[in-house]
Amino acid sequence: MPFEPYLNVAEIESAMEDAATNYPSLCTLITLPNLTYNGKTSHAVKLAAGSATKRPGVLFLGGTHAREWGGSDILVAFMENILAAYAGSTGLTFQGKSYTAAEIKRIMESLDMFIFPDVNPDGKEYCQTVADWRKNRRPLSGSIGIDINRNYDILWDANVYFDPTLTFGYLYNPSSSAYHGPSPFSEAETQNIKWLADTYPGIAYSVDIHSSGQKLMYVWGDDENQSSDSTIAFNNAAYDGQRGLPADAYGEFIFDFDHQKVIRTANRMYNALFAVRGKSYTVGQIFNQVGVSSGSSACYMFSRHSTNPSHRKVFGFGIEFGQTFQPVPAEMKNIIDDIGAALVELCLCASEPDLYIRDSLADSGVEPSAGSLSASPDIIVRKNVVADPATEFGDITVDPGSDKVEIGNDNYIYVRIHNQGGQACDAVVRLYAAPLTTTCAPALWNFIDEVDVTAIPAGGFKISSAVTWPNVIDPGTGNHFCIVAVCGNTGDPIPDAGMIDSAGDFVKFMRSCNNIAYRNLTFENVLPDGWAIIPFVMKGFRDKKREYHLMLDGTALPPRSRIELRTAKRWLSAKTLKLEDMREVKARGLDHESVLRVGGKNTGVLRNVRFPEAAAPLFHLHIRISAEAKHGREYPVQIVQGHDGEEMGRITVMLRCIRRDKSPYLVLRQDGRVHRAGCARVQKARAIALMPYPDLESALRDGYKVDPDCLA
Repeated sequence: MPFEPYLNVAEIESAMEDAATNYPSLCTLITLPNLTYNGKTSHAVKLAAGSATKRPGVLFLGGTHAREWGGSDILVAFMENILAAYAGSTGLTFQGKSYTAAEIKRIMESLDMFIFPDVNPDGKEYCQTVADWRKNRRPLSGSIGIDINRNYDILWDANVYFDPTLTFGYLYNPSSSAYHGPSPFSEAETQNIKWLADTYPGIAYSVDIHSSGQKLMYVWGDDENQSSDSTIAFNNAAYDGQRGLPADAYGEFIFDFDHQKVIRTANRMYNALFAVRGKSYTVGQIFNQVGVSSGSSACYMFSRHSTNPSHRKVFGFGIEFGQTFQPVPAEMKNIIDDIGAALVELCLCASEPDLYIRDSLADSGVEPSAGSLSASPDIIVRKNVVADPATEFGDITVDPGSDKVEIGNDNYIYVRIHNQGGQACDAVVRLYAAPLTTTCAPALWNFIDEVDVTAIPAGGFKISSAVTWPNVIDPGTGNHFCIVAVCGNTGDPIPDAGMIDSAGDFVKFMRSCNNIAYRNLTFENVLPDGWAIIPFVMKGFRDKKREYHLMLDGTALPPRSRIELRTAKRWLSAKTLKLEDMREVKARGLDHESVLRVGGKNTGVLRNVRFPEAAAPLFHLHIRISAEAKHGREYPVQIVQGHDGEEMGRITVMLRCIRRDKSPYLVLRQDGRVHRAGCARVQKARAIALMPYPDLESALRDGYKVDPDCLA
């Protein structure tokens, strides 16, 4: 525990080493790879207990600014307190705020906590022994030091990104206490933090502790938050020079469900802090609390998933404790309790239920997700009620697939709901059906029903009871072949899809929100002969005209099969339209229809398709299977819609060819096996090869008849 005076650099390092020695199964010392200018090796610790895997992480940073000594003391105390409480199976009390042993146990056994208490040891050592100081100690351009909390790559070059009426000379002046350095991540200190985030990709929350001002803050720091237009964002160069002014047209994008989450978390931290001794902190967005932020840690951590989708979404927070940089020791001890309670509360938030439905088998619930968006393995359709869904769908490493939808009858939908939090929870699941479409835009969703799922275990999953999809409409009119599943509860609410105005919004929303998934159902078309005609919708969005591409893949079809794509000419009239391995052909009587024939390998791409906002043009895919098709075999054909390099959705059609002789009649042998007759007049001697049916009922389902003479 910190004592008077504040801990120095050696004491902070010693405290971490002692924790790792005294609690070897709970605390791991992490050596960070980048030496400071003065040659110091920095360390962090990882706190975790139990055997749970794929745990979310929380990163705590202190000592970034050299003269803000108390941040390191707060984190050393937090480390020692929570280790002692867990090891002793006790709770924690911070004056008027207490946490139970069960809560401490949940934190330790469901989270990975990373504590880096002394980010800037060179600066702290100088400040504690020589003179007041803020930056690190690297000499540059005739001056000394770079402000670590201006050296991250988020909007680092402020003169480019922000409104020109704002002045940022202090960031570019090496003698300034806020000099941002020669380039982003130029400093060992910021490189170490980036290394932690890269090396431990489970980190989902971060908090950077500073003084002073008594503030609890959340992202963003460059402008006011907005959730209506995802294109207005820090990484969109079209808005360079427009950021940083309040109450103007620019606002930094954040999904509403993320915005509400950071507000809820910050308010809970405040309530915990206030309960300690009634100290009041201001809660709000960084931009509104301290003004324009460029190159700061909290915004950097939250920006990572937007600049690189392979990175996990990290909710970034900042704390400014006390009223001075170095509160007197007696007050600092009280502050250690204040902020300690807030940090425990943050951990409880991070360990609470986090529901998700997977977009693909590779989806682990991390936001944003990667891979396919239209084939959720957790949405399962069956023609009949399953007697034991927990057993039949219990292996989450496989996709159980879905039955081919039975038109005109009730079908049944099951959903696997996962919980990556540290607490069991209940959830509600809502199901929607949408037209057969290459993009399942919310405007197309039709509510089916909802179901309650209870006691979803921490770190586990549960399968819903059957939801009846009643009297499924014929695909020739309703086209209901896409199922959307959304889940939530009071702590992890069902997201509002109302903000989706564009193709970009759709993709970002689906990837960034793990509470929602959808599945374009595979269906079959039985072809005795002739053409299969598959109608589908290619959905636009309500923001403005956008360019899409449509890919057709029929490579699995037998040789000499043919594919044509047909739609109204007006949908294919754009001058930018490009055809790859497709050509337009003329068809008699189709003056208002475009007919595109796909190339010899049955693959083609239609690029730069444009249609008005909110339009949903109807396309028809015509497929003719050649005579070389094998009887009864299924041949898949896929239709994929894309935008701006992202797949937005796909449809898979399974075509099954049934070759018939002149007669549709069958011969039934005495052994019960089914033969096909060569002509209408049945003669056993003329029966040809055995049909691939195990019984008569299967053959009758494909439209065959049994000759009455045979039955006689």
